[in-house]
Amino acid sequence: MTTESVCVVLPAYNEGPSVLGLVPEVLNVLESCEVQPCVCVVDDGSSDGTIDQLVALRQTEPRLVVVQLSRNFGHQAALLAGLASVSADAVIMMDSDGQHPATALPAMIASWRDGFDVVNTIPEAVPGKGPGRRISGRLFYWVFRFLSGLAIPEGTSDFRLLSRKAHEATLDAVGKRPFLRGTTSWIGLDQSCVSYGANERSHGTTTYTFRRLLRLARDGIVGFSNRPLLIVATLGTAWSIVIGSYAGVSVVLELSTGRDVPGWASMVAILSTLQGLLFVMVGLLGAYIGSLHNEVTDRPPYVIQRLLSAGDRHCPSLGRGL
Repeated sequence: MTTESVCVVLPAYNEGPSVLGLVPEVLNVLESCEVQPCVCVVDDGSSDGTIDQLVALRQTEPRLVVVQLSRNFGHQAALLAGLASVSADAVIMMDSDGQHPATALPAMIASWRDGFDVVNTIPEAVPGKGPGRRISGRLFYWVFRFLSGLAIPEGTSDFRLLSRKAHEATLDAVGKRPFLRGTTSWIGLDQSCVSYGANERSHGTTTYTFRRLLRLARDGIVGFSNRPLLIVATLGTAWSIVIGSYAGVSVVLELSTGRDVPGWASMVAILSTLQGLLFVMVGLLGAYIGSLHNEVTDRPPYVIQRLLSAGDRHCPSLGRGL
């Protein structure tokens, strides 16, 4: 009889039909891997009755843990709430929209059994993902690696396995604006990658709009690197030197020759560029100050309204030590 336990965390937002079919499928796949299975579904403020369906399902499936958040806190916060609500030898994060196939779980578990603490996944292809999304994704990973120095595998998502050690380290290291793929890379430990064939979404549409993706990218870069500030400060200093030199040479020539020195149009262009650079710097400072404000106010990234686990607890709760 196996003693290894594996729990799969599924965040769900208005994805009741999809997650209800995914729970038994995941449990069956985990059983075939000869582990003690568990599934934790985090209802991220759904308005389609997802929580009622999950509570009803749990009456017949005791291996299901249900976490209900008090409102919609977002995908990253929901994943974090699930991670903080379970304990197992290995925890797997996957989406509940059906794009992450349960058939990929055996390969992830096999890699973990080979000694890896973090098992990342990379899709061979993502249905419905156009060239614009692919190019912007590659650009983000390149920029993130350059600015943070963290080697996040290109194309990876939050579909990954964490050993108990990596699970605990992630919970200790995560910030108030979670960017979990950055945190799991930052903790180090032995990491591997497995590929999988992504499915079509089985229900609904993605909640990751372009605006949300930009916000996630901002949180990731601001949370893991101060290099953007150093780059902009360096550019600002260089432009100041250029402008100062240009102005100094112009004054000397005018005093020595008594004639107006042409080139003020160039000076205006340089000053306009510097002004734009200053606006960028102010925006960056605002992003870093906002991130610092979130950390020092010590507000949790989510609030749990109800937690149904082995003890059938029904009580408000805050995020674990966050």
